[in-house]
Amino acid sequence: MTTPRQQQLDWLAGILKKTGMRPSALAAKAGMTAPNLYRFLDGQSERTLRPATIVKLARAANVSPPDELAGLSDGDARAYTFDAKAFTPPDPEKHPRLLTYEITTDALTLAGFERGDIAVIDTRLTPVPGQLVMAQVYDLRIGDADTVIRWFEPPYLISASADPELRKPIPIDPQKVSLRGVVVRQLRSRDLLKAS
Repeated sequence: MTTPRQQQLDWLAGILKKTGMRPSALAAKAGMTAPNLYRFLDGQSERTLRPATIVKLARAANVSPPDELAGLSDGDARAYTFDAKAFTPPDPEKHPRLLTYEITTDALTLAGFERGDIAVIDTRLTPVPGQLVMAQVYDLRIGDADTVIRWFEPPYLISASADPELRKPIPIDPQKVSLRGVVVRQLRSRDLLKAS
């Protein structure tokens, strides 16, 4: 079984390889000291990275922080792995940057999304007003973030819910909100359709 520290090391190695950055450059861009990052990478420290540090490193490398490493909560949606019995996965040749997230709240009920539906997100697309988008809303004070799917209506992200708690608009503050992609498809399990 892989330890959380090893998962973080593997994730960082992938970032450094993908970006071609040196650890010192990544640390500087993330606003941390290079010696601290080198100590972590060289095994001189047995500690794991804090969630806020993971978020900073991910932003510096322009990648999403992995949910299981950053301690991110689900919010409206959680990552989904296809069940071959319920869905036929999209063709990865046509959609190489495709993400799939299961809807976990009632934030989109008035847009036709139910809990358990799957939102397919294309991370290559730049959102335009009026589109459904996936975003990560960060609370760096506690090192947490929610993954949300909302209507993109700058300067806000807007839900489509009758629930007053979920109707509160989310200001699009670049320090706190990271747009990750555009919803391009909604999938509903055949099992759910049979049950209704």
